[in-house]
Amino acid sequence: SNALQSSSSSALMHLLQNTDCLAVLPVFSVLPGLRRNELAVIIFEHRLPEVTFGLITQKHYSPTPLESSFINHMAYGLDTIQRRVKKFEG
Repeated sequence: SNALQSSSSSALMHLLQNTDCLAVLPVFSVLPGLRRNELAVIIFEHRLPEVTFGLITQKHYSPTPLESSFINHMAYGLDTIQRRVKKFEG
């Protein structure tokens, strides 16, 4: 078996679309290719570990306006991803 690691998502998508390679990827990252029938999903009965995202602060933490903006941006983005994945899964 061969393994490939790439920091270029477009290179990985090109490889998947033009070969018979398999990859384990988050659903949201391949939705466009799935919708265009360029990629296919193989269902297997295995739960991948959840990856948590959190923020650790001091007890009396008071975020700056920039930090608050970043935290809100991340919360919105993660919520959007979760809704897109649930919509895709049905």
